[in-house]
Amino acid sequence: MPEDRARKEGLASRLAAMLSARRGLRRITVSSLPAALAIGGGVPILCYGPADFKFTFGPPHMIPLAGDWNGDGRDGVGYYNPQTGIFNLRNTLRHGPPAISFRFGRPHMIPVAGNWRGLGRHDGVGFYNPWSGTFHLRNQASKGSANAIVRFGPPHMIPLAGVWFGV
Repeated sequence: MPEDRARKEGLASRLAAMLSARRGLRRITVSSLPAALAIGGGVPILCYGPADFKFTFGPPHMIPLAGDWNGDGRDGVGYYNPQTGIFNLRNTLRHGPPAISFRFGRPHMIPVAGNWRGLGRHDGVGFYNPWSGTFHLRNQASKGSANAIVRFGPPHMIPLAGVWFGV
């Protein structure tokens, strides 16, 4: 699969997972291109289309995530428990137990996932503190200290992670 298409499919899976969370659903639907993501005038547009994968992962009221947790070039799924601050990540787009679980940050933060360094394929995890307007980013999908703490924008915004160039 060409790298450009893989990057767009990763974006599509992140958007689908985020939309499912907004509606309070715990079913994750991932559609591949071109059905899920159409590029019009350089702007990604989410479109309707048949799902390539449908499965249940995690208990209700968790916040879904998607990312390449193990660096194999393919996104897996994950969820964040806002009550405990624990990330639960799976390396595939299939039902099953998490491959890794760890606490990162405090409870009641807003999780984000992405390749913060722009190197390789490994995605890291992070969280946004809505009260302070700061991002706490870790370069790996593992427990430990934040590699970067960045204040961006005013408090109480909704965070969004992504590749803003070369899409």
